[in-house]
Amino acid sequence: MLQKLTSFFRAHIIIINENFLLAISASISRIRRVFSHAYIVICRQWDYLLSPIHSLSRVEPMMTGVESRIVKKLTLIAINNIFTDR
Repeated sequence: MLQKLTSFFRAHIIIINENFLLAISASISRIRRVFSHAYIVICRQWDYLLSPIHSLSRVEPMMTGVESRIVKKLTLIAINNIFTDR
């Protein structure tokens, strides 16, 4: 399953919902190994994905302003792709 995800995600920043990790019984360290090319952000609520502009505020203090803007933009692109790439 994780190898399929690796081929699907080519992003430099990947935001993963914590419940998804539980669903596939994967540890954060294993995710980091599989997606070693990417900066991984683990979120606890779907709000991070559904409303990236304001709900990433908990993640932002760990990032520079530029990183924060990049994450927001990539998240919006990812959401857009989920709905358009069927």
